[in-house]
Amino acid sequence: NNDKKTGVETCKGGYNDLPVSRFMIKTADSQEITVPVYGIPQKDGTILMDKTQSVGSVICPSTLTKETDLYAIRLMTNTLGYVIPQRSVLVVAPHAKVQDGDIVVVPLTDGKVLLASAGIETNGLWFYRTFPQNTKKMITFNEQKKLHRVVYIAIP
Repeated sequence: NNDKKTGVETCKGGYNDLPVSRFMIKTADSQEITVPVYGIPQKDGTILMDKTQSVGSVICPSTLTKETDLYAIRLMTNTLGYVIPQRSVLVVAPHAKVQDGDIVVVPLTDGKVLLASAGIETNGLWFYRTFPQNTKKMITFNEQKKLHRVVYIAIP
């Protein structure tokens, strides 16, 4: 710096011994997948899922290629509180196993769904909690199998 010279020393091709370098190369070479986005907000806090009319698409990382039947939902105004920005998109895997604390999509009747948070009581019973209504509903094991797990959140 005293000699008024600047420069950056780099290693051509990266450092292959570091796992970060290999992960970045693997990610750059792999293909991304495009998932259709659905969701029309309803006044009762539910979301109408008309799978014949997508409102757009979102690109997901290639790590989700093992999941089948992926779809995405637009996050409606403070549906999950104020933690996630309103224009975010939630990518959902219908066949992924739901675990305690997951954000889930609860299928209802007439093509409507509800966004909720899944949990387990201390006695082992499952429930889901909806936002912003903050209602808690206990569910059976068979109902728990019908929940769709959110596996990726695309934040704008």
